[in-house]
Amino acid sequence: MKKRWPRLNFNKILFVTCLFIILLLSLYFAGAVGLADLDVKPIDKGSTIIAELEKPSVFDLIIKNNEENDSFEIYSFVGVSFDPKKTFEVPHGTKTIEIKAYPSEEVREKYDGFYTFEYFLIGRDTGSYKDSLTIKIVPLAEVTEITLYDINVGDDTAKIRVRNIENISLTNLTLMFDSAFFNESKDVSLKPYGDINISVKIDKNKTSGLRAGRYDVSGRVSLEGASEVFRGAVNYIAKQKVDQNVDSEGLIVRRSVIEKVNSGNVDSKVQIDVTRNILTRLFTDYSPDADKTDRRGLFVDYIWDRELQPGESFAVRVRTNYTFPFILLLVIILAGVFAKIYTKTALVIDKRVSYVNAKGADFALKIVLKVRAKNNVDNVSVMDKLPFNVKLYEKFGRKPDKIDHNLRALHWNLGSLRAGEEKVISYIIYSKLKVVGRFELPIASATFENNKEKEHVSSNKAYFVAEMKSIDNDY
Repeated sequence: MKKRWPRLNFNKILFVTCLFIILLLSLYFAGAVGLADLDVKPIDKGSTIIAELEKPSVFDLIIKNNEENDSFEIYSFVGVSFDPKKTFEVPHGTKTIEIKAYPSEEVREKYDGFYTFEYFLIGRDTGSYKDSLTIKIVPLAEVTEITLYDINVGDDTAKIRVRNIENISLTNLTLMFDSAFFNESKDVSLKPYGDINISVKIDKNKTSGLRAGRYDVSGRVSLEGASEVFRGAVNYIAKQKVDQNVDSEGLIVRRSVIEKVNSGNVDSKVQIDVTRNILTRLFTDYSPDADKTDRRGLFVDYIWDRELQPGESFAVRVRTNYTFPFILLLVIILAGVFAKIYTKTALVIDKRVSYVNAKGADFALKIVLKVRAKNNVDNVSVMDKLPFNVKLYEKFGRKPDKIDHNLRALHWNLGSLRAGEEKVISYIIYSKLKVVGRFELPIASATFENNKEKEHVSSNKAYFVAEMKSIDNDY
């Protein structure tokens, strides 16, 4: 019967082999420590590392070699690897070597804070040197300190201070913020223990209606693929602020909108006050109706009271219709203008017409021209025209000094008139045609000299309305 050999476990053999090699190396280094005559001084160039990143701590080793030139390698057996990985020459005397220490992922996860470990400088001929280095392992969330400054009503930007509280350079650090005021990201770079103030734009659409108080701010810090969440708070300082907007349009019909807006962040009491006099109040209406009125002599105050929350507004619409007072004012102005023109005219002609009953079937009208002087005037000449299809009855009234048959014009020379003097010219016209309805006569005119200046005036319009009836008066 063949003899069976026990089955070998490869993992166990590998473990035992590694353990044996480490034991031999440890015995060798233990026997060799102190053999190399070196004086080594480490200089910290960035001993802090971020736990989530595979970044090294950096040191300068100032090595004083008291022996002959030699080649050295640097090792550690506690989960830290080094760069340079190859041998480096250290001549007799002093030399500075920059080394980078890479803690393993296991070390970065296990240790938080300061971590001290041993390292060896192994010379090719002179022996070995043992010493220790201290690094600091911190999570990304604890590398920076973020301070949010207070926000005031009306601010366009929020200020944030970012401080690097560790001995490490931070390049292209991404900060993302989310709050009731803003939602933005920023990229910054910080030197060891450096700080920077950044500004983020406040979204006015988000802040409208916000009350004063303390608001949470959440965010994320990201660096080279690693990220951590942070939380903070910002104070929204209490302030009472009310804005008023007035929009008006129209002239005859005047429309106005008076609006008050609570632009602050606390409740505010507002009042809208509209004043009208005893006349304009009759032509004004409001929407909504006033809460109360206050009479002060010839004026009336209309008052609205409201309490507005932040972002809330209240508006009053006022409509004043000046159509009637405008027409009344226009009539007064026109009357004044006509009165002024009348008072400035040195001579006035008033033309009147009346019906007279003629013999037979003739239609006849009596024309009366009253010429009155307001000032002393000279060379007064009055002219009137005959309507078509009528004739002058020459046996009545004052005979014209001149008759222009082509123009059908009648002329009277009145000479000079004193101020206040009035002369009356009357004549009769007739026609064989029957007239029914409105019969309008031409306007009379006069020329005269006033203070040696030649002037011209016209009479008023005169007309007659003929009716279907007979009158028993003869001329």
